Amino acid sequence: MRVQQCVWLKSTPTPHEPVAYARPYFPKGVGRRFPPHGKQHRDRPVHRRNGDRKLARRQTTMASLPQPREPNPARTEPDRPVLKLYGATPVPFHTEYRYHDRATKARYVWEKYQSILRGARILDVGADECHLKRHLDCNASYWGIGLGGSPDQEVDLERGPLPFPDNAFDCVLCLDVLEHLEAIHFVFDELCRVAKRHVIISLPNPWKELWSAMRCKVRPADCPTKFYGLPLERPGDRHRWFFNCEEARRFIEYRAAKCGMHVLQVDVEGKSGNRWWKRWRRRWAVRWLRSDLSADVLYAGTLWAVLEKSDG
Repeated sequence: MRVQQCVWLKSTPTPHEPVAYARPYFPKGVGRRFPPHGKQHRDRPVHRRNGDRKLARRQTTMASLPQPREPNPARTEPDRPVLKLYGATPVPFHTEYRYHDRATKARYVWEKYQSILRGARILDVGADECHLKRHLDCNASYWGIGLGGSPDQEVDLERGPLPFPDNAFDCVLCLDVLEHLEAIHFVFDELCRVAKRHVIISLPNPWKELWSAMRCKVRPADCPTKFYGLPLERPGDRHRWFFNCEEARRFIEYRAAKCGMHVLQVDVEGKSGNRWWKRWRRRWAVRWLRSDLSADVLYAGTLWAVLEKSDG
């Protein structure tokens, strides 16, 4: 049986030495009943009784308790922007709402980024039918540009710079547009130029579309993958670039740094399963193809990024 050292209780504890008592160790079969209050005597050890066995309480001072370590300046990492790609912890911009078309996507954008959009001057690049306008508050101003749909101003993004001065809008949105442009790098830089504070960008994950086609999903015979493949007739629109969500993240971080902006948040839709066996199955399937890939490059959906213009 383990025996603890008996410590005598002082009659009057020193004011500068607060007394704390550690929980005693009780062998198997020994009771944990406290002694009756008032039965302790001065200058006698505080103890608990269980038959003829006696265990003493150990007295420890607060100074002897373990203290938190001071951070090592040499190992402290510098401040970095909040990046959220595949994790499950809460992020600054988040909503539980899910969209299925362009009209519901506008509501998704408002519920997720309303802290940025409320009362701001907004430029929507590739606005289509300007669905976002109906969700904005009365203090916000909205201007939509593009070619298809019914934008406020028709602008061909492939033919030159945006017809706006520098820092003309508080927030610039470009949602599922850049992948349709040949001049994707130039248009990205233009978005950062006309933005005074924030840029919100969304890009698809074409690898997921190809992976779905390879897994025998139901597809039209003349177009096995959306916006890709070789259709029999010239399509009215198609994607110019084929990439995954990891490549999209690196592209956004690199171009943002060149334009004097930093990334506030990057997150993706449709993470690789909530149940452990689904996550394991998908990781196994991806590693069977390439061991250096994560499951999200084939299963994650649209990537969303929020950029903020750096001070100075």
